[in-house]
Amino acid sequence: MNSSRPGGRSARVKAAVHQALLDELVEKPYGRIGIESVAARAGVHKTSVYRRWATLETLFAEVAEELAVREVPVPDTGSLVGDLRTVMRSSVRLFKDPYGAAISRVLVAESDHSPALAEMSQRHWERGVANLRPVFARARARGELGPEPTDERLVEALWAPLYLRRLVNRKPLTYAYVDTVIADVLG
Repeated sequence: MNSSRPGGRSARVKAAVHQALLDELVEKPYGRIGIESVAARAGVHKTSVYRRWATLETLFAEVAEELAVREVPVPDTGSLVGDLRTVMRSSVRLFKDPYGAAISRVLVAESDHSPALAEMSQRHWERGVANLRPVFARARARGELGPEPTDERLVEALWAPLYLRRLVNRKPLTYAYVDTVIADVLG
């Protein structure tokens, strides 16, 4: 029997465990969360969780990635400004969402203490840049963007203000602020 069949018990367990971890992240510091507490909250035996995710970091990485992919789709609006506005506004919504905010806090606060989370954070960053490469390539093909800055530098310049404003300065993220950042970066 295939234990990973869509819609089967495996899918229900995965969904319950993912939701349990998200709920735990909102309610308590990452360092106080364990596989056992996630399993109990999900209503499954801890061995069911350990069988699929050997560590909390593995589970966290999967949950963070799935949330980002689901909540921040990469569009093709026909213009660089339209694409960036759509992606960055989705990022703002995710930052404001309790689950997205909790994941961001963990990545910022715990990556210095956990090599696994630091590696996951780096992969998350690389995936984010890779996801935006088609946006930048289309913009270059349309003549909206030159060869410089690099894709990596563009992503840094666009997202750094959001992280600074939300996680360091604790100021609100608004769509107007996103539009200002885009205008500043694209000149």
